[in-house]
Amino acid sequence: MQSAAARLLPGATKRRNITMNYLIVLLASALALPGAAVSFVHSPNPSNTPRKTIVQGVPCAEPVKYFDSGKLDHCVLADEYSVAESSLPQGSEVFFNPTGRLSHSRLARATLFRGQALPANATVFFDGETRIRSFWVASDTEIQGHMIRGHEDGLGNVLYPNGKLRAIWLARDEVIDGIPCTSSLNVRELGLRVIFLGARRMVWFYDDGKLQQAMLSQDISIRGRKLRKGEVVYFRPDGTPDVNERKLGT
Repeated sequence: MQSAAARLLPGATKRRNITMNYLIVLLASALALPGAAVSFVHSPNPSNTPRKTIVQGVPCAEPVKYFDSGKLDHCVLADEYSVAESSLPQGSEVFFNPTGRLSHSRLARATLFRGQALPANATVFFDGETRIRSFWVASDTEIQGHMIRGHEDGLGNVLYPNGKLRAIWLARDEVIDGIPCTSSLNVRELGLRVIFLGARRMVWFYDDGKLQQAMLSQDISIRGRKLRKGEVVYFRPDGTPDVNERKLGT
């Protein structure tokens, strides 16, 4: 026999059961009971950021790669790192040789060396005194009015101590101080001897920016002297050719 309450409120029992089930679900969610479908909103976790460790005085973001000897091979900089002539920016990759000397770095952003800004992703090579020895740019880049070839191996481009360009690989033929210059002649154009030209195919400058040596991109005549395409020519400071001068880059 039904109670008076049940007769008056025929849906009460059903609503009570639903309410109890709802409370059980809430309790399970709060206690994270097995089988409960619980979702959480996570705040940023500091542990997701790379940990920093100091290795041989270098602020490295982990993970760090080591040589078998235990010396630092390479890492990504967790902070700015000072070298003899400049500071390498945070996020740059630094590479060392097995003796512990800094070999080269791939720059995270544009950085000044000897007063000249080298772009992000440029690779800078260092000598034994941690001074800049040479550099490559990752893509064709205009520096001091010359388009330098993007490349990342072999002999790189060179700066003077005053920041002026010393030697570069041209990305395309250029007329410099009235001389048609190139770094790009190939075996088909010059024969096998082009393979042995090496750094003589670079354009070389005096420290005031004047042309010092170049490989010619076409035949020319200077003061009655005929010079042929593919010839490497050394120029005196006054711009006249000196065929007897020992070629730079040999």
